[in-house]
Amino acid sequence: MQSEEQKNSDNFEKTDNNANGDFSNSIPVFNYSFEGILKEKSDKRKIRTAATITGIPFLCLILFSLFWKDCLFYVTDNIGINRENVVALFREATTRNVISAFISTFVFIVFFTLSLKVYGKKVSDVAAFEKPKKSGALSLFLMGFGFCMFANLLNLVMENFFEGLGTKYSVGSEPVENTWFTFITAVIATAVIPALVEEYACRGIVLGTLLPFGEGFAILSSSIVFGVMHGNFEQMPFAFLVGLVLGYVRVKSGSLWICILIHFANNMFSVANEYMDLNLSNMNAQALYVIFVIFALGIGMLGVFSFSNTEGALVLEKGSSGIKESKKYKWFFTAPVMIIAIVIYFLVSLKYFA
Repeated sequence: MQSEEQKNSDNFEKTDNNANGDFSNSIPVFNYSFEGILKEKSDKRKIRTAATITGIPFLCLILFSLFWKDCLFYVTDNIGINRENVVALFREATTRNVISAFISTFVFIVFFTLSLKVYGKKVSDVAAFEKPKKSGALSLFLMGFGFCMFANLLNLVMENFFEGLGTKYSVGSEPVENTWFTFITAVIATAVIPALVEEYACRGIVLGTLLPFGEGFAILSSSIVFGVMHGNFEQMPFAFLVGLVLGYVRVKSGSLWICILIHFANNMFSVANEYMDLNLSNMNAQALYVIFVIFALGIGMLGVFSFSNTEGALVLEKGSSGIKESKKYKWFFTAPVMIIAIVIYFLVSLKYFA
């Protein structure tokens, strides 16, 4: 037991420390609380910055898609080119494919890269162009492709959904020319270019910017952006689900390349299906479609089973911030530029109601 003198001595030392400004032993709760407030403010600012990096090009995409033809007609009218000739040129499938390839490359590469650069970040810091991890790479590809085939069925579900409501929702499609050259340009414009540039933008810059705040948060947020980005209610659910699996593949493989391959394979299937309809009887085309979808679902299940045995397959890191998930989503999706972009996308989506 301590003597009375020792107790008095200890009390004197504590009092003396307090007198010299050392309050570490007396109010630790307030100290940690203050640090927590500063940390939360810092994380909020970083997530808002990430939202702006995403939101600016996200907004530019929809504005460009709405007004680029008007800008083109303004230029051609002023240099003396007949507008009817320009319209006739756009009716040709090959021309549309070539223009689509150039536009996709421009809007996704330029807008997203510039937005990242404006905020002083490097592409190499967020877009993972490294080789994918060898363990589980094939399983991730099979799983991702099979899941995309399943998600494609949602387009049919959405069509039936709108018909069940007594309304028609039609995105529409341009006529296709049944030539080999047009087919090749369609593959480039629909499968090759979108796989590269959309993965660069969505799983590279958007998801990569959000990864420090948690893998689950980054995957879900980038998937919502990817879904809304498609600009119509028929494709939004499909794109959202595809975004989830591609985001998961990006996180688990540590690379964009498997995502790019999955995206290419999925879009290539759409192009091939379109040309099968042109060159085969309706019965044969539908039979091949069903056989391929069943095959894709089968290898997808094989990929899921194989990768599920990989260590850490079901684990997603939450990030080091310690902030509640709800706050992260609130900060990201209530950034002004994100709100404006999402509202415009939804308003544009309404135009497809007949």
